Amino acid sequence: PTPAPTPAPLAAPRQVIIKVSDQDLYMTAAGGSVFTSTMKLQGDRASALNTPSSQFVLEDIGGGKFIVKVSDNDDLYWHAWGALYNWPIKLHNNGRTYASSTVYSQFEFED
Repeated sequence: PTPAPTPAPLAAPRQVIIKVSDQDLYMTAAGGSVFTSTMKLQGDRASALNTPSSQFVLEDIGGGKFIVKVSDNDDLYWHAWGALYNWPIKLHNNGRTYASSTVYSQFEFED
């Protein structure tokens, strides 16, 4: 029998700021890094680099999917609140285990 292919190694977590492509606006957790803060666009690059709630850690969980944590709180991950079209992305406080096992907290990034 042919052995199963070895899965690609997961990328190391990396801290990022997230910019909208056509303006000087960056993603932030409005209200700070607290449970249920809503993701919004605001500020500029300097503000994003100096605001922990505008800095996020991308964690590769395999299969092309990532979970996204706010940089200054290990328990707060992005979550598609309500899991419905046009509902906000908010910070959810159930931690990494919940985020990595819940489809509404998993995201794919496309070019």
